Amino acid sequence: MRKAAHLAGLATVGLLVFCLFFLGDGWLPANRVFTDLAIVGIVLSLVARPFPRIDLPRAWPYLAYWLALTISLSLAGNGEAWREYGRQLVFLGLLLAVARLAFPRRAVAALVVLVVASSCMVLLQAVGFSLTVPLRDRPAGYAWVAQWSGYPELGMLAAMACCACVAVAALGRWALRVASIVLAALLAVASVFLYSRSAWLTIALVALWLAALSIVRWRRWEIALLLAVVLVVAAVTARASPLAERYLATFEHAARSTELTVRINGWTSAAAMVRVHPWFGVGPGNYHVVYAQYAAFGDPTHAYNLILHNAAELGLVGLVCYLAVWARVSWVSFKNARPGSVGGAAAFAVHAMLLAFFVRSQSEHFLSALGTAFRFLLLVAIVFGLAEAMAGSTRSTRES
Repeated sequence: MRKAAHLAGLATVGLLVFCLFFLGDGWLPANRVFTDLAIVGIVLSLVARPFPRIDLPRAWPYLAYWLALTISLSLAGNGEAWREYGRQLVFLGLLLAVARLAFPRRAVAALVVLVVASSCMVLLQAVGFSLTVPLRDRPAGYAWVAQWSGYPELGMLAAMACCACVAVAALGRWALRVASIVLAALLAVASVFLYSRSAWLTIALVALWLAALSIVRWRRWEIALLLAVVLVVAAVTARASPLAERYLATFEHAARSTELTVRINGWTSAAAMVRVHPWFGVGPGNYHVVYAQYAAFGDPTHAYNLILHNAAELGLVGLVCYLAVWARVSWVSFKNARPGSVGGAAAFAVHAMLLAFFVRSQSEHFLSALGTAFRFLLLVAIVFGLAEAMAGSTRSTRES
């Protein structure tokens, strides 16, 4: 019974990943399908393994985050706060389910491959649309992958997948390393044709971080050459494309750009909310509801920064708890990375995807009030769960 539930749960998570990438709104809203699949996965995870005793050293960031959410909700108490609270409970439940279902380590590796492969298929369609439709400027939306909206969201997928491939190239065996670095170069080229400047910067920064870790911890000096291949291919492609070169040149006058002005408005509005509600914020999901009280103009959708947005909605207490969750999964994914094994390379790929999402989210907030927000929230929950699954399998091996 438990083995069947485990296999069914893994299949459900795999189906959820597929739907997150490819399912659009049809006769059923996509978010409803995502929610139902997540709940099924959560239930199957509880059937597959007995409910564990709470391990405080491992679970306290999640418990603290849930408690901060609950207090912030109780102080806000409106309908939007309740809806966001429900989404966050699904997030935490799915994270726990993946952590309990993704074993042995081959299952973690399989899910990492599924996420990267699905990203590649979406990006291939997006780049195909970009190259076949005559454009004077980057497209606002991509008709072939309408479920992912526009270039910021697609740039995020490119950054996560590219950095995951760089991580595998750093620690995998040679055949896998060569294949991964080729795929990383292609994904970097895809980011060029999405014209997402923040994605370019994210890929460069995270890839350099991964290379530094590989050299310092594992003496993998050859990753420097492999990384140089990726960056040179991306730079040559950008220089060869007039539109990409034009966006590359905008880095020189970024301080005067409209995009930066919009972001500054979001940052200052979030900071104002923190000053008025410093401890538990304006309530989960309430940034866009109360925005007009703090700014006369600008974009009320989100604060254009993951940290400031969460500080505004959950206060400084909630932000500390939220960052503790990020710190935990980033640490355990790095701790379980090691060269020469499929599981070790998969752990480093998870670490890379987490960092790419976090770095890219400093100029955008992808988890709130967007059409793709729930997709990203569940995708992040799955990646978090994979990090915890690696930690859980290591602990089980040590105990046995």
